Amino acid sequence: MPSLRLMLVCAVLLLGSSFFSAFAQCPDPCGPPGSPCPTTSTFPNILIGGGSCAGGITAVPFAVHVRDVGGASLVNVPVMLQFPAGAGTHGNQLQAPGQVVDCPGLRLIRPTNVDGVAVFYAQFFGCLNTPDVNVIAGSVCLGRVRARSTDSRQTPNAIVDLPDFTAFSNAFLIKVPYQPCFDYNDNGTVDLPDLVIFAHDFNASTPSAYCSSGW
Repeated sequence: MPSLRLMLVCAVLLLGSSFFSAFAQCPDPCGPPGSPCPTTSTFPNILIGGGSCAGGITAVPFAVHVRDVGGASLVNVPVMLQFPAGAGTHGNQLQAPGQVVDCPGLRLIRPTNVDGVAVFYAQFFGCLNTPDVNVIAGSVCLGRVRARSTDSRQTPNAIVDLPDFTAFSNAFLIKVPYQPCFDYNDNGTVDLPDLVIFAHDFNASTPSAYCSSGW
């Protein structure tokens, strides 16, 4: 007998990418009790990803806490990170266990746990400095976020490697002009905390591949 979590994820995948055409306006209004509410749900305003990290664990988790209008945490709700098409990011086939990558649909999917939280370790290439990644819980768009990856240079093994290190070093050592794609803690400068994040993903890299279709 398949679990409720598995059935929810499969149902989302079957809907296809056209399902997300409904999210032209985001965030959505809060629904009745028991349904996701953008006002009470929480998540960071920026998604930090990596490239082909061992075990799928990138340096910075992205935790989405899904709550209803009364603040109650919602369990087993499929949460989706919906990326825009043709906007400078590319999905990785390697993801953390329990985190589904839907390459044709341009999205990552993970259900909320017993605490109502879906914790993503997103593996992708590229950078979006405008809030164009939709954070969706069930059929409700909670909001939009920016996205930056330690994998800033697209290479065949889809990893954080020497070209990424060279690009990061340039932004780290030469502060002007400011290069926001390498500011992983979003504090307005590329500094030591960003180096720590980059070093984690660089040291944890293992060869993989980008999505072959779609995102």
